[in-house]
Amino acid sequence: RVCTTVANPQLATPATRTGFNAAIRHQTPAFEWEIGLDARRLEGRAEEYYRYMNGQPTRFRVAGGVSELFGLYAQMTRISGPWTVTGAIRGESWRSFDGQRIETDLASSQNLPISPPNSTKTAPFSARFGTVYALSGDINLRFAAYNGFRPPSLNELYRPFRVGNDVT
Repeated sequence: RVCTTVANPQLATPATRTGFNAAIRHQTPAFEWEIGLDARRLEGRAEEYYRYMNGQPTRFRVAGGVSELFGLYAQMTRISGPWTVTGAIRGESWRSFDGQRIETDLASSQNLPISPPNSTKTAPFSARFGTVYALSGDINLRFAAYNGFRPPSLNELYRPFRVGNDVT
């Protein structure tokens, strides 16, 4: 390689995230439980030059949107001698909206608006089960089985990106 080329310099990536968690919890020496709910709202966008030819950008892009997540969960733990057993379940609803992607050709100043779709998804319940057996003071045997849901990031939803020859 004799040179490198700029790929996508991002000029700005303003974002805000707000959320809350509320829970009720009870604990005794042998048993504890917690039930709760949480919510998150994310807003953000990326502003960047891209599609470089002869070392100069040919396009400018603004892409972003809003994502909201709402979840309910319950968890219980039982401690009996050297055994600790934990189980949890969680249900979530996620949606994205107000998505935008505006690409501007720098030579003609022509806007190329692309309207990303809005999405709503109610995730299947996720669950977790785990147990710990205390062999001695510092040695424990652990087992866990679980599944989970991760909503896509705003970047994954609204901003295309390239890794080698793959455009996502």
